[in-house]
Amino acid sequence: MMKRVLFYSLLFLQMIILLIVFFQFENFDGTKGEEIALKGKVEFVYDVENGNQAYEVSYDLNRIEEEVWNITKDIPYNRRVYVTVERDTPLEKVTGVSLRKPKIDEEKEIVLQGKYQHQYTDGSYHVTYGFETLPLESEGSFYKEGEGLTVHLLLGKWGQFNVKNIEEVTKRP
Repeated sequence: MMKRVLFYSLLFLQMIILLIVFFQFENFDGTKGEEIALKGKVEFVYDVENGNQAYEVSYDLNRIEEEVWNITKDIPYNRRVYVTVERDTPLEKVTGVSLRKPKIDEEKEIVLQGKYQHQYTDGSYHVTYGFETLPLESEGSFYKEGEGLTVHLLLGKWGQFNVKNIEEVTKRP
């Protein structure tokens, strides 16, 4: 009898923990969170499900120079890295990259979680952040390949994001 009570109480506790994690992750409604702005350009436009279109955007923060790469060992593809960026509008200057979340001055810097992709021949590194693919906002907002954009995002606590606004900056070559 005691084993049965213990079993069901542990099962109930696991369900409660799973529900808490689920609701915390889904609690991001896209209206609250830290707002950041990123400069980039439209790499290509492609069709997705149901005839809609999406943009693949290459941000200035995707390419990280060798001087600020603080990781000395080789790391595998898609390994999580923490990119420290000077807090500015738009975010442009990377100050460091590490495998562990660094302690920072939150008024001057922000940490973005990314995934290592590859190293370029010039020694710089390519990191993706998960918000490179953007859905087409509406029928009237169509950007062409090569156009410069400033993308305003709202970031949630657990890596969620929502596109707040997209501005066309310039047409890049």
